[in-house]
Amino acid sequence: MKLQRRVTWAGVEFQPDLQAPKKLVRLGVVLFDQHSSGACSILICGRQPSLDSRPPEFKDVGSIMMALATSWVKSMFKDALESDPQNLFQYLSQKWRWNLYLINPKRVSSVRERENVEKIGLAMYEKFVGESFKPASVSRLPQGRKIPTPSMLPPAWLIREFKSLSATAYQ
Repeated sequence: MKLQRRVTWAGVEFQPDLQAPKKLVRLGVVLFDQHSSGACSILICGRQPSLDSRPPEFKDVGSIMMALATSWVKSMFKDALESDPQNLFQYLSQKWRWNLYLINPKRVSSVRERENVEKIGLAMYEKFVGESFKPASVSRLPQGRKIPTPSMLPPAWLIREFKSLSATAYQ
């Protein structure tokens, strides 16, 4: 019997204050893609706030938690590399469980065998976070304009980043 391709994803959230909980900030998604061939890949797709121009959701966040939020994609990906792929979400949930954590691993309902995992990741990101993954463009100031309007300022989010790993796992 041939195995079907399975893609499982979990959302990544940030709670700015554990003592007096505030509105959660949805940062991105983690995907685990297991092909019928036995090959598997891990993809992390997310946004990270800027230290220099904090988004409003991060204005009262302390320096240690802010440092964590500004580099969570790379840090979580490094932890994902240490895990057994079959227990990826359990492993990450044990390591990431305070202000920044994974929620609700779910299986993507219908995935074609040749569908691009990055496209799936973008779709899950946009569904979970509620905004496009495309970097916002920074408008140039019109000629003669000296003071930028809010719509001309760059976003307070530093980066939108992908990290992925593909490997073949034989059982």
